[in-house]
Amino acid sequence: MLVYTSSIWLDKATSLSQIISIYISWLHNKTNDYISPSIFLDQPNRSFTDGTTYEIIKSDANYPKLYSFSYREKDSEVSGRRWETQVGIKKESADSETQVSFKVEISEIGVLVPHLENTTRPKLIFEFIKQCKPIFPTTGINISTLETLDEIEALGYEIDSPERHSPIILVSPNAEGEYLVDLSKLFFKTCGLAQIYKISPKINSFDAEKLLGKTFTAYNGAVNVLFPMTPKKKQVVSKLYLSERITELQEHEIAFETEALNQIALRMNLPNSWIHISPEKIREEQRRIEFNELKQLRARSEETGDQQQYITELEDNDTRMRADIERLKSKISELESSNEYYFTEYEDADDERRFLQNKVEGLSSQLNDLSKSQHIKLASTSCSEEVLSLFGEYLSNSIVPFQCLELISSLFPDRVIILESAYKFSKESQGFLYTQKTFQLLWKLVTVYWDLLCSGKGDTEAKTIFGKDYSAKEAGLSQEGIRRRTFLYNGEKVFMEKHLKHGTKPSPAETIRIHFEWFEKEKKFVIGYCGPHLDQ
Repeated sequence: MLVYTSSIWLDKATSLSQIISIYISWLHNKTNDYISPSIFLDQPNRSFTDGTTYEIIKSDANYPKLYSFSYREKDSEVSGRRWETQVGIKKESADSETQVSFKVEISEIGVLVPHLENTTRPKLIFEFIKQCKPIFPTTGINISTLETLDEIEALGYEIDSPERHSPIILVSPNAEGEYLVDLSKLFFKTCGLAQIYKISPKINSFDAEKLLGKTFTAYNGAVNVLFPMTPKKKQVVSKLYLSERITELQEHEIAFETEALNQIALRMNLPNSWIHISPEKIREEQRRIEFNELKQLRARSEETGDQQQYITELEDNDTRMRADIERLKSKISELESSNEYYFTEYEDADDERRFLQNKVEGLSSQLNDLSKSQHIKLASTSCSEEVLSLFGEYLSNSIVPFQCLELISSLFPDRVIILESAYKFSKESQGFLYTQKTFQLLWKLVTVYWDLLCSGKGDTEAKTIFGKDYSAKEAGLSQEGIRRRTFLYNGEKVFMEKHLKHGTKPSPAETIRIHFEWFEKEKKFVIGYCGPHLDQ
């Protein structure tokens, strides 16, 4: 899977040896192995003591000089995932600038490997920008401040330009003149990929809106990400983050710079990959050079009548081709061995998951029996933390939200009623990654929060229990949004706006919502929905 791509261009004074030296320094920091600059380019393949490898493909006998460095490593946290970071270098002539391109990919052994949560980009990019002199068309090498309306107007022309090939991140101050995002961290994440403009607090937001238009402006702490014009529809797509959304991300401990990089990579990876200097492009160049040399040699042979040199060159070319075939066979064998290792590692992890799931089911059965016979009082606050800790140890990601609902319903039938609609929608969150969090939220609901409401305290105390994981209301609901949150209980329609939550992304694997209502007379919670985030 493609994770990240970008390119930068360095001025003609930047030598190839300087560029390669920066890369070697980065590689040394990654591997902790000594790498000799003098023989680096003469080692096309190397394995390091930490199990990582690199491969060099080059075509540098004449201009254009082309290099591709591929560094491969397994994921240190996720079994079955492998990373590859490619750096491509192209210098057309001795007096030309140098293009340096970057590409990050992951490969996984199957669909059950947990998916990658966030885009990542090599720190190496920042080192090139810091140590060398980037030139046009490199983007994102600084943070520009818009001080005047003339500069705002000029930005409007840049936004609409069909020649613009990189995103613009427009950051506005709030009413106090402060920026809600950390600009230095945003720059560190997006340098070489997007240009950051911050609007000076001196600029009137209404005047800026008149010049840029409502779609492309930013105000009151908002951030607007403006993508290049689409080639077919000739329109500029934007992603606006209002101040409320930025605050919500911060409350959920999601760094805005990470969210911005995710959005930019999603739209820019494909077009940026088209200009990446890949190993395949360099091999094509090698074949092209060899073909041209053979054509010239054949022409000379026909003129002189001496075919021997042409035949010798064909034989040499055939030898090189056979060597390439053997290299590819060796590569296939290496990948097969690697896949076998990852598959074995994944099978072991899956066996452990099944073991834990069986343990959870056994605990659930025992607790259910104990609850029914009233040998223990599970709902007591004194033992709830101990039991929650026990379940937290074994649950992890071993059961799905549907099973969490079943478990809580079995343990606390006198405190919670779970409607069929909740069970139905919970199946849409079968791939939710944070099952332990689901169980913790439900447990707190029917223990600590239930005790609190029964003692006569109000809904305002919920924040002290759930913190950012609870919301009593949802702003801006449409009629359709209200309908989605209305469920049938005892023959009556009940609007359930209160909800427990985790995550903010649109992915069912990372976000879940549990909508419920408290019935005072019955001393019971009724859960009407458990599943992905509902549209407003």
